Amino acid sequence: MVYKKRRGLNFSFLQQMIDSMPSIMKSSLLEDLDRDFESEYEIHTGSDGEVDDVSEWSEEKLRAESLQVLHRLRKNHPNQLVKRAKKLHYSFAKVDFGCDGFVDGMCKTSDTHHEVWLELGFSGEMAHGGCSCDESSEEAPCPHTYLFCEYLIAQLENLASPLCEALGIVPTSPEDMANSVLAQLDEFASTRPQPDHAELETIEENTSVSRLVWKLSMDGKLALGAVSQRPKKRGGGWTKGKSVSLERLWNSPEMLHNRVDAQIAKTIHRDRSSPYYSRPAFKLDLPKALEALVGHDLVMLDDRFADVRPTSFGIRVVEEGETLRLELALDGTLENGSSCEFSGDALIHCDRERSVIEFVRCDMAERQLAQWLLSKSPTFPRDRFDQLRERLDAIRHVASVEMPESLAGPITPDKTRLVALLRSNEMGHLECGLRVRDAADRLHRPGQGVLHYADTSAGQPLQRHRDAADEISRAGRAMTKLRLDHAHGVADWQWRFLDFNQALEFLEDLEVEGTNSEVEPLWDPDSPTPM
Repeated sequence: MVYKKRRGLNFSFLQQMIDSMPSIMKSSLLEDLDRDFESEYEIHTGSDGEVDDVSEWSEEKLRAESLQVLHRLRKNHPNQLVKRAKKLHYSFAKVDFGCDGFVDGMCKTSDTHHEVWLELGFSGEMAHGGCSCDESSEEAPCPHTYLFCEYLIAQLENLASPLCEALGIVPTSPEDMANSVLAQLDEFASTRPQPDHAELETIEENTSVSRLVWKLSMDGKLALGAVSQRPKKRGGGWTKGKSVSLERLWNSPEMLHNRVDAQIAKTIHRDRSSPYYSRPAFKLDLPKALEALVGHDLVMLDDRFADVRPTSFGIRVVEEGETLRLELALDGTLENGSSCEFSGDALIHCDRERSVIEFVRCDMAERQLAQWLLSKSPTFPRDRFDQLRERLDAIRHVASVEMPESLAGPITPDKTRLVALLRSNEMGHLECGLRVRDAADRLHRPGQGVLHYADTSAGQPLQRHRDAADEISRAGRAMTKLRLDHAHGVADWQWRFLDFNQALEFLEDLEVEGTNSEVEPLWDPDSPTPM
């Protein structure tokens, strides 16, 4: 499929104009486009076309030659691109026809608008096309060019379609309509599998329950992969399974069995550093994938099932006789085959002996300090503890500091409470952020912030410790109950309701959860105006 720069009008300014508008103006504009969907077609002859009579061209050229060209263009799109295109919900508006075979229109998906164009070659040029999206850059195939081919084929093959009516192509007799019906049914039948009994038996076997197991390996480099397993035919467990590539998971949503699988699939992306002409490489965001796996029971470290536990960056002080040793505040130790590796903005600790995968989000300064603690395992004289405490107290508000109980009091679990923090933005949309409230009455994102902090009870010092895995698990259940995952995600543990009725349904659900003492509603005092 050959693509090159388009001739004629360029509507890329329309997308820029829409993006720069306030939301209220943007909504009304989009509604106008919806009203024009499949109802407004412009047909012009131009000055350089081979045919001057548009009606003659429409009936002879468009029906015969353009359908052949469109089928060829559609077929020449790469298979992986086609799979991505078929996942999109789309519509077309402002479809514009020229007598030389030039067609363009506005492709609307759930969150984007792109101008797509095709040159069908009636003026002697090679058939080509392009799109205003970044992937195409007006000269390469993309999901939108494939969908435009699909759309035009469907419209032109149906003689009763709005497009054929606008072009003056109408069934001339009941016989023509009957032939059109038969052609449509023949086309549909050609896409169906043949009724082969052996194939039906195979399909029945393949529809048995399967599952995805997520396996973290450390063969020179941390890598998370998926293994598809099926029940053993004679019972008694699961098969060893087959590895599933990231590309297949990205293109095959039917392989995702639960919310965790879907969340991990969302972290998969194409590696833009690989050459466009080579087979595309796919990567996943390992820290985000591990966050999704917290509490999931189908995770393996090498060949053993493991727990995934989040924690926050922190420092632990350990007593060793007359000295104090500083170490990274991890759940386990770095002995007996355990190891730490950095991936993206996270430190990942793999404890093979206890089958635990622990990860810590780190910025650059935290990463440098963590590397120093891991490599040096520094010690400090106990008789200068006051100086050490002064330094540690200065960072307690941004990092967990775990002290020996003999010096800072006993360690006590902190049972946090879930909070739904509500606010109304300047456009009147309701926003909700799930938070947890600790014993010191501070709000944190679930599993984030300072997990270990100093406090007092009855005048005595103690150290409180938040359970990050428990917080994330409880917040995940609340997200599902409140259907927040159906809203528009704007940040980590934060959503926005763009539909007013959906916002009202959410508030009703929240009232029930508040009555059950599961989630505490709290209106953000910085919110412009309550709903």
